[in-house]
Amino acid sequence: MKIGETSTPTSEQNITLQCPKLNESNYTTWEIMMETILKAYGLWETLEATEVADEKKMNTTKAMILTTLPEDIQCKLHNTRKRRKYGNQLKYNI
Repeated sequence: MKIGETSTPTSEQNITLQCPKLNESNYTTWEIMMETILKAYGLWETLEATEVADEKKMNTTKAMILTTLPEDIQCKLHNTRKRRKYGNQLKYNI
């Protein structure tokens, strides 16, 4: 590229979004970041939907959430199947 030329992106840039690991003192920050990240990936509606969510999207959402949780909470949430219950269980166990 020569001086003065600009580049035009030919495709979307890949950006990795990371949420902090949840602990006893950062729930609010974790919740804000998790919601923002899930919305950025188009997954937030899987937790709010009243209809059956796409299974792949739901599994991706669960995986993204579970990887940021301590092991004891992961175990408690593992068997939660219903979306709304999942969010409620998470708040209850923190």
